[in-house]
Amino acid sequence: MKLVGSFALTTALLALSGVGNAQSLVLGDGLARQCYVDAVTGNKGQSRAIARCEAALRNIGMSRLNRASTWVNLGILQMRAGDYEESLESYDKSLKIAPDSPEALINRGAALIYLDRNEEAVIDLTRSVDLGTKRLPEALFNRALAYEKLEQFENAYYDLQKAVALKPKFDAAEKALSRYSVEEVAQ
Repeated sequence: MKLVGSFALTTALLALSGVGNAQSLVLGDGLARQCYVDAVTGNKGQSRAIARCEAALRNIGMSRLNRASTWVNLGILQMRAGDYEESLESYDKSLKIAPDSPEALINRGAALIYLDRNEEAVIDLTRSVDLGTKRLPEALFNRALAYEKLEQFENAYYDLQKAVALKPKFDAAEKALSRYSVEEVAQ
């Protein structure tokens, strides 16, 4: 089997797919909850949304789980604003609190792809898959994009197939998969 495809659209597909959006639920109300809502709704008032998340993180009475989740949600907003290095720092802070957070790992993987640090992205995304993420199609899609950039096309193809099988209406994954063709190779 030989895979043939066109791979120039990888970064554009990542941006269009919304896969750097594995928000973390925050319990209760207040600024941390609003930060979560901003991350979920794709708040277009980026600077205000980011400021709310930062203000929430200054609350010393916040639970560890809510603090880790708020760092993830802040990272999502930073990534949407194009601040990939800052988002990476936010995901790192979340992972210091909750090292086994699949949401932080999926989003960290997306930021690493934007920063063209694809080997690291594959590691984080594989760890998220191994931890049993509830967003498996998105993790597989992100990992496929990293594999493509590393020119590991068979791995990318199989991850895209799995992502589409798990989430049949996953348009970005279907579009990425459609760029591949499989040809029989004579032995």
